[in-house]
Amino acid sequence: MDEFRIIVIVAVFFTSIPMIIGLFGYQKLNNSMRLLSILFVIMFLVEAYGLYQTFIFGDNRWIFHFYTPIEFTLLLAVFYKWQSLRVIKRMIILLIIGFITFCIINSAFIDNSVFIWLNGSLLLNTHVSFNYLPIKISDIIYVAVASLTLIRIFIQDKGSITSEPAFWVSAALLLFASSAIVFFVFIELISSQRIVLIWILHNMVNAVANILYAIGLIIAYRKGSRAINEVF
Repeated sequence: MDEFRIIVIVAVFFTSIPMIIGLFGYQKLNNSMRLLSILFVIMFLVEAYGLYQTFIFGDNRWIFHFYTPIEFTLLLAVFYKWQSLRVIKRMIILLIIGFITFCIINSAFIDNSVFIWLNGSLLLNTHVSFNYLPIKISDIIYVAVASLTLIRIFIQDKGSITSEPAFWVSAALLLFASSAIVFFVFIELISSQRIVLIWILHNMVNAVANILYAIGLIIAYRKGSRAINEVF
């Protein structure tokens, strides 16, 4: 079994942890954490599909043209529900609308088109290039939104910040997005022989981030309905 396939298997496993917790406690979770649980179900399916493609030597890059805006929308919807300031809420809505619009333009005109016309029919182009630019932009926005939320949590310290699901989710997103930005910088500078090492390190960080997400979901499950009005 090659190294890349092992990395994908590990990624699927760690993605399944917060997904299982979210599904198990779904009925007791508040709306924001339910959205996060739905995201992890979608994330798990994407990772599992990627694993399947490694076994048949297929191409899964096309799916990220759809997954990236979905992930962005759900994650920012979670943070939207945690904001108490209207200006931040409006900014998040504008970011979601703007990002989805950009993803559509990028997939249709900048990268190889996701859809192609063939014999008068609109078909899915499964050999499209990877959508690096939207992912880079989303990671930068994730860092900003997660950092802002963490700062507000610290400022409005309600006792123990570690008892707030928002703290763990924000920390997880900040960790993942920061490492992703570093990953994209290094992947363009290092030799192809070392890309696997950088990919392994990136997925190790991703595994830690998923554990942090899982902790946030567990805390939200224990709080149940008491967590509904948590805003910062």
